[in-house]
Amino acid sequence: MKTKRFQKKFPHLSSLLKDCFGLKFDRKQKSLLEQYDCPLHNAGNLSVAIYRIQREYFLSQGEDDFLKILSIVQSQYTASLIYYSADIGKNFTLVHSYGTVIGSKIIIGDDCFVYHNVTIGARYESTNERPTIGDHVTIYAGAKILGQIKIGDRAVIGANSVVINDVAPGEIWAGVPARLVRRKQI
Repeated sequence: MKTKRFQKKFPHLSSLLKDCFGLKFDRKQKSLLEQYDCPLHNAGNLSVAIYRIQREYFLSQGEDDFLKILSIVQSQYTASLIYYSADIGKNFTLVHSYGTVIGSKIIIGDDCFVYHNVTIGARYESTNERPTIGDHVTIYAGAKILGQIKIGDRAVIGANSVVINDVAPGEIWAGVPARLVRRKQI
């Protein structure tokens, strides 16, 4: 289905997806997007789009089997899972979505980048302790962010790091367990 026909047929969904992918046009990636009819050819974008649909449905209709079916579709087609009860800000980018899990009730700010095989969630299954991630945060491949911690704005989490402590704004953390590597100037 061509993009313009899609927009006419599903105007509400179309504007939701446009808001979801607005950052990509701001970053001058038009030449890449023009090669494709729709940015949903990318598994990360598709996963985020399914999450946005689920989230809007969850907030308006509550939890039901439709959301569970969409979760199965999301995990099967994109090899990632973003729980609809997570609260994710604008311009969230899931780069190479494979293996990424964003757990229930996680809070993620605006303009964040998350790479593949990242896990963000509770430290123990029986607790309600969940991470809160600020704006403009980059989380590299394989990182694990666990427990009731806060990741400050503009922080960077290195590949394969296991973060179980708070990260202040502008800090770069890496390692197992993750430690402060350096502070960025904000």
